[in-house]
Amino acid sequence: MATLLVNQRCETGSLPTEIRLSIFYQLRRISCKHSFSPPGYHGFVEKDDQDVKNEIKELTKRISELEGMLAALLKPLTDARKTTERYLKLAGLLLDHGGLTPEVILPDLKDPISKDIVRVLLERPEQNISQITDLVKSRRGSASRRIIRTKLLDLEDQHIIQKQQQGSRAIYTLTPEVIKKWTQLLGLTI
Repeated sequence: MATLLVNQRCETGSLPTEIRLSIFYQLRRISCKHSFSPPGYHGFVEKDDQDVKNEIKELTKRISELEGMLAALLKPLTDARKTTERYLKLAGLLLDHGGLTPEVILPDLKDPISKDIVRVLLERPEQNISQITDLVKSRRGSASRRIIRTKLLDLEDQHIIQKQQQGSRAIYTLTPEVIKKWTQLLGLTI
């Protein structure tokens, strides 16, 4: 019976092998002392079934407590592993593409002005057309409001950006789909 309980506990794989084996052998020794002691052997105190059951319950309780403590200890390590994976992914992107550019998430976007608009909205969401024109102009050296308006309409038709009315002003942001692609690329979850 004790062996069965330990085997069931070990199948969960929640404790390291060394601890599981130690507990297994302790329970087996208790079981052996109780069930298979030769008559007249006085090296161990005979235990009745209730004592063995109580000991098994106590050991099961201790195993559960150890599993909880182990899980609490491993959580920061798991978080650190995830952070490291994200960092390495970012470093790989920087090495492969020379930076985190719109080409990485929108490879079909070929127009350089449209790419600059997407970069601007990645860096500063919720910009109006004047703000976008100024930011693109600071990147490229020149940009006209008319060309930016045309590119914004094209990007809106491609479902890359979306326009929202805030009072009398139109504000442009990236679509949730593009933001989701970007965060997945960075290894973040939203």
